[in-house]
Amino acid sequence: MLVYSALVEDHFRRPRNAAAGTCHESVSGVAGSVERGTWIEFQLRVNLDRRVSRARFRAYGCPHTIALASWLTEYLPGRALRANFALDRDHILEVLELPVEKSHCVLVAEDALRACFESVEVNNGD
Repeated sequence: MLVYSALVEDHFRRPRNAAAGTCHESVSGVAGSVERGTWIEFQLRVNLDRRVSRARFRAYGCPHTIALASWLTEYLPGRALRANFALDRDHILEVLELPVEKSHCVLVAEDALRACFESVEVNNGD
């Protein structure tokens, strides 16, 4: 039986910035698959300086996946979105107290955020 940290339980029970369908943010990025059990979509409003000003999410998966996506929507505003965007997996595992076997959730989130960057590039014609 998995035990969830207080932060995971809080974000799972009361997710922040969950999108109920399509919204009109600047860019979106998706990664993972429902068939494999972990799917995340981020919808970001990105300023001209490529800093995130707002983040929303939709996700399918375990409580850790939902909580991670919710937590990231609070973590991302003010951060720059760039081609080599990488999440500090160790920091996230520590803050959310995720078990190591759930680190794949962080990788899926990172892939979704990289897809957002690619969408910024397409939209700006870079």
